[in-house]
Amino acid sequence: MAESKLDDALTAACGDMWINSRILSDVTYLCDEFGNRFAGSGSEWRARAFILDKLKEYGLSNIQAEPCTYTAWKRGTCSLELLAPRKRQLTCVSMVHAPGTPPAGLEAEVISVGQGTQAEFDALGGAVAGKIAMCTLGSPVGIPPLHRVGKYGRAKAAGAIAVIFPTEEPMQLIGTGTVAAAYKEIGTIPAVGISHETWRYLLRQQELGPLRVRLDVINAFAPNTQTWNLYGDIPGDGSTDDYILIGGHWDGHELADAALDNALGLFTALDAARAMSSRLKGKLKRTLRFVALGNEESWCVGSTNYVDQHASDLDKLAIMINVDALSRYSNPQLRLGKRPDVADFCRKLITEHKLPIPMMASEWLPGSSDDWPFLVSGVPAVTLTGLERSAAAQALGRGIDHTHADTVDKIDDTRARISAMTLAQFLVRLANAPGRPEKLARAEMFKRLEAAGHKKELSDQGRWHPDSVLGK
Repeated sequence: MAESKLDDALTAACGDMWINSRILSDVTYLCDEFGNRFAGSGSEWRARAFILDKLKEYGLSNIQAEPCTYTAWKRGTCSLELLAPRKRQLTCVSMVHAPGTPPAGLEAEVISVGQGTQAEFDALGGAVAGKIAMCTLGSPVGIPPLHRVGKYGRAKAAGAIAVIFPTEEPMQLIGTGTVAAAYKEIGTIPAVGISHETWRYLLRQQELGPLRVRLDVINAFAPNTQTWNLYGDIPGDGSTDDYILIGGHWDGHELADAALDNALGLFTALDAARAMSSRLKGKLKRTLRFVALGNEESWCVGSTNYVDQHASDLDKLAIMINVDALSRYSNPQLRLGKRPDVADFCRKLITEHKLPIPMMASEWLPGSSDDWPFLVSGVPAVTLTGLERSAAAQALGRGIDHTHADTVDKIDDTRARISAMTLAQFLVRLANAPGRPEKLARAEMFKRLEAAGHKKELSDQGRWHPDSVLGK
């Protein structure tokens, strides 16, 4: 397609996204009608048909619902009682994929481990063994964010019998999230979340004497549960077999509507697909594949299985763009994985076409989002995200994500429209770029991660699997 006609088609598509955006209406209907889409729930099952209908309505081709299986988790009851130095019933929620306590409950002393860094665990030595470790969900300022699963792994290694995760942001937010080490694994010791205010109360009581609590948790597991990757294509012009994958997860945590995380990111991308499909189908060199990825919240089940199920044609995957958090807190930024060649490729493309996309020079280790299985399998992978916040805010944790506050009313409709248009501009230039970053061997990626000093953190997370994306 001639450059001028391509620019005209892109301009028309962007105008459509600005004037006729479906993002807010689609996300609102999804959340209000079906709920949070928690993996393994009826909400997820019902939302599946809605998303497939949207792929068809928006003109995508080759629509597929590819199944994958995993061990699902069912939330039961959760109780935390302070026994000493005072008595009080406290509010808590279980972390996802955490097991329950023994039938008689669990009574033990609580030991505070700050933000759960390795240095803080090392400083306590053997004092953690046999106790309940309490470490916040935030991270020290000036380092890449520490994931809760790494803290959970360090607590287990130190001999803790359970973990309490306080949220560092105030306003009674209680964060949840998985403690599964990999998609085929489950947590092995109980873990609960508490609010900032409950945490501060416990710290005050600790000044009076050792904290002793009783924890009663009932959860259940359901092996061989099915989820799906739902996708459709905007076919290219046939000049190459290469394709670009744009993926965002459609599941969410069940404490709220999971509107920002990640219905918003997914439907921002799907609105770009809607506006582009009729104008650009068969006119770009590379096919664009838009994927709603299943069960990201329990360690990237859908993306992990996509990589495994499509292993024979990953060489054709020019680049994977993760849209988790797109439109959430800021206009789009490009977050890069551990691939300097991919950074150089994107930087050149953005500069050449004057795209309004800042690149985040970050040491972020993306083990917990859907770019990870692609990245460590050698596929070029980036995240187009809207997570720009101050260093101080990032250090406190992830904001309202994974809490009761993740609701539709938090969406900024204008930002979402801008994000969809920015994504479309980026995709058109990627699809017609004369070259592409190469796919590397999985062994090479893990060699680079080890050289960069990430083996310990990834091992703590249960994510050090050099031989197989499935963690075998």
